[in-house]
Amino acid sequence: MVWSSSKPGDGQFVGKPQADLVKVLGPPARTEVLSDRTHLIYEKRRSKTVVGESFCNGPGVECDGTGFPPPPSVTLVCDTIFAVSDRIAPAYDLRGFCG
Repeated sequence: MVWSSSKPGDGQFVGKPQADLVKVLGPPARTEVLSDRTHLIYEKRRSKTVVGESFCNGPGVECDGTGFPPPPSVTLVCDTIFAVSDRIAPAYDLRGFCG
């Protein structure tokens, strides 16, 4: 079984045993236990630089010698959630910034 870390929700684990998920993906970042199923939640984080217009030379704004402040960076989180019932993963869902 091959796991593509860039596409954790591509469905290759749908219908597979929970043990296969953990064997290939490792332990989930979080687990939610519900009455009839368990959610295994795998988290992927990536940083993205936000580029916009300069806000230098305004009142109280200091910039480096280039006249521009460094662009801010944000962390985007994508959760891949496998719903496990009777130790089988019949479904998955993506939540967050997964694109």
